[in-house]
Amino acid sequence: HGTSPFAAQPNVLRTLRAEENMELFLDYSNMRGLIKFISGIPETTPEIFASIAYNTSSKLLDYCIKHKIPLNWWGLFDYKESTSIELLDLALKNKSLIKFYPIKQNFHSKVIYVPGYGVYIGSANMTQKALSTNIESGVFLNIDDVYSNNVLDDLESYFYFLTSKFTVLLDEDLQKYKIFIAKHIV
Repeated sequence: HGTSPFAAQPNVLRTLRAEENMELFLDYSNMRGLIKFISGIPETTPEIFASIAYNTSSKLLDYCIKHKIPLNWWGLFDYKESTSIELLDLALKNKSLIKFYPIKQNFHSKVIYVPGYGVYIGSANMTQKALSTNIESGVFLNIDDVYSNNVLDDLESYFYFLTSKFTVLLDEDLQKYKIFIAKHIV
C-alpha cells in the first residue's frame, strides 16, 4: 500500500488551483471553503445574489448586515423549516438590505454570485453542519474567471429567472407561515 498522492495532513483545507484563479474547495476538516469565500467578499460590494436551498446559519446575512451590502436571497421555504424562522425574522428586520425570495419545492441550488468578486458554486448549504463538519466541495471562480469563461450571461440569466418567478417575502407572509407551523408541526 503506497501513500496516496492525495494524502493530506489532518485539519487542513485543500485548495487546488485548476486554472490561474479558480479555486476548488474540498472541505473535510476544520477550514471551510464557503466561510473562506464569505470572509473574502469585499466590504465595498454593491450587492450579492445567493441561491441556497437550506439556510439555518446567519453567516452570510450577518456579513451583509455588518457591511451594509444588499442581499438578494432565494431559499427553500417549506413546512420543514428548510430556511429557519430566525433567519427570516432577521431578514425582515433588515428588509432595506435583505430580500428573501421563498421557493416552495424542487429547489436544491447552492450558488452565491458577488458582482466584481466572483461566484461560489458548491454542495454546501448555509447550515451549521455544512459550515463546520460535513464533507463538502465547491468551486470559486473569481470575477476574471467569470468573464474569461463567459459565465456572466449564464449567472445573470439564472438570477433573472429566479427574480421573475418568485416574489419577496413580506412580514404578513412570515406571520401566516408561523401560524401554519404552530398548527401543523408537532
